[in-house]
Amino acid sequence: MSKSVEVKVSVEEAQRMLDEFADPTKVARMISRAVFHAAKVLQTNTINKLKAKMGDKATNPSKRWGLTLVDGVRATKGKYGNAKTHIMGDFRLKWLELGTQPRKTTKGYNRGAVTGIHFFEEARQETDVEGAIMRSLTKSINNAKKKA
Repeated sequence: MSKSVEVKVSVEEAQRMLDEFADPTKVARMISRAVFHAAKVLQTNTINKLKAKMGDKATNPSKRWGLTLVDGVRATKGKYGNAKTHIMGDFRLKWLELGTQPRKTTKGYNRGAVTGIHFFEEARQETDVEGAIMRSLTKSINNAKKKA
């Protein structure tokens, strides 16, 4: 049975460890992976918040579009080592996040309003993105040192 060990590394120490590698593309790849890993962590936490607030409605496919609300939470990797997590993969998520004002038809019939549940905002506040980046970087550095 393997023991789990928690390693804490400061930003300066991580920079010093990254400077030990001669190949700058390898360092850039490590940083890019760490940033994307943090985006995936935020995506997972956002999905969990959405499921907690919406229940089965978040995972059941829509009769009209065939997608679940969970499918609209996306994490994408950028070209230059950046990544982002967003909820605009499904336009309905924007309504659930922010809510809407009361709507009426042109004839004056009331169509109601959507109350915002702010699942993405809560997930962003609760997720330790910097910690996820540092844990991923530390893991990558340790793996590279083992291989060298």
